[in-house]
Amino acid sequence: MLKRYHLQLLNSRQLLMIVHQTKRYIALSTALVFAVLTASCGGGSSSAPEPARTPAPASAAPSAPIAQGLLTNDQLQTINDDNKALVDEDVASWFAVNADIVRSLTEDQDFSDLAFLDQILENKRLVMLGESSHGVEEYSQAKVRMIKYLHEELGYNVLAFESGLFECENVQQNISSLTSRAAMVSCLFGVWHTQTLVELFDYVKQRQSTSNPLRITGFDVQASSPAFRQRADNTEDMAGKVSPDYALDVRLLEDQFRTLTESASTAENANQIEVQSLIAALPDLTAEYAMLADYLRANIALITQDGQFSQRDVLIAAQYAETSPYYAEQLSQRFDTDFGIRARDKGMAENLIALSTEIYPEDKIIGWAHNAHLRHQGTGLVPDANMGALVHNELEADLYTIGFYMYRGQHAFNDRSIRSVNAPMDYSLEAIFHSRRLAYLFLDISGTSGDEAASWLRLPVPTWAWGSTPLTLTLDHEYDGVFIIDTASPPDYL
Repeated sequence: MLKRYHLQLLNSRQLLMIVHQTKRYIALSTALVFAVLTASCGGGSSSAPEPARTPAPASAAPSAPIAQGLLTNDQLQTINDDNKALVDEDVASWFAVNADIVRSLTEDQDFSDLAFLDQILENKRLVMLGESSHGVEEYSQAKVRMIKYLHEELGYNVLAFESGLFECENVQQNISSLTSRAAMVSCLFGVWHTQTLVELFDYVKQRQSTSNPLRITGFDVQASSPAFRQRADNTEDMAGKVSPDYALDVRLLEDQFRTLTESASTAENANQIEVQSLIAALPDLTAEYAMLADYLRANIALITQDGQFSQRDVLIAAQYAETSPYYAEQLSQRFDTDFGIRARDKGMAENLIALSTEIYPEDKIIGWAHNAHLRHQGTGLVPDANMGALVHNELEADLYTIGFYMYRGQHAFNDRSIRSVNAPMDYSLEAIFHSRRLAYLFLDISGTSGDEAASWLRLPVPTWAWGSTPLTLTLDHEYDGVFIIDTASPPDYL
């Protein structure tokens, strides 16, 4: 006999019924909340410098090379920096010999310059693509091109974003009926609402009807778009395949979770009633969602028997149920930054591991997120407790992580304010890159452990996070490779 699970949030089931009955009003009144979320979230925002109140002046940096096809060394030659930072000559010489030249950020017919990835990524099922700032057009261009190569040439067929698991999977389910722009907006945080990402979703849509589709998914525990509101319908329908009574409890749980998290996300201090209500509810939320996840997995056969839902659909619902409490925990502790980040990154790691081992166990996955979430030791975020550290510990043999960095130019913070990239520090990653004087370079770190001349990769090296926050990294401990561009520019936001 089915056990009925009753919520005790705010000590009243009747209050939950009131919330359920007024859900249409809540959905309308929270539109502004989602606008704030999609503009300010998207990973690493808490580790970023304080955003500028007004755009900073542009730096005197050269424009990126523009040409069709693959570029020659002459076309890729960068302008010398008269104020360039100091660099160790032996390191610069080693880098010049070992860095691979990427000859375009946009050419999608000729990928021959990326062929060096074939051997590097042999037997790697999970490739993570980072970014030192969410607001760099050239990062997105480079990653979109790399995604096309990985998909078309190396068989990677799942693309996972630092955005909501449910929202992005929901887009995948409905992608044939969505425009590329609508699909992007329904999946991604607002920091990636750019023309280049629309073009990526164009590509994804075009591939759906082929023998080699590229699937979209997400791994964040946060709500990344208003499509999050549809999650309650989906979960209730699944539970209803087994028990209409439990389906009602699931609906109440989902509605209350949404109301509590949306309210807490707008709070301005930890003492506000919205935050305190979420803290009080967290133990019950955690227990109820754990039971829901177990229930869905235990009843896959019944839930899928009429064909409305697939086994994968149920596993995804069970996974977002299991990790939803991390989002609530993040919001309940968001005024204590470290604890909030830890909660979110642990949830994202569990989602990404589940995608790789349970939901898409036979597929090859590409991930897209901020460098801070991907680093193998989490330096600069939450050391050894960020998503990258947890995923690396679990999936090291299958994983290849690429950090993206920039030498000069401008970029945008999460609020879209424009800042100049700081001048490179002496002996920094950026200074080493500039010594090669080519616009786009890739360095494989994973194969250098026996190379004494590469010992600098195993020593602390300064760099910039977000273009202006000093950070010292031991590159060999944090990444498998780095992609560096000469000149950054803000995205073309929609």
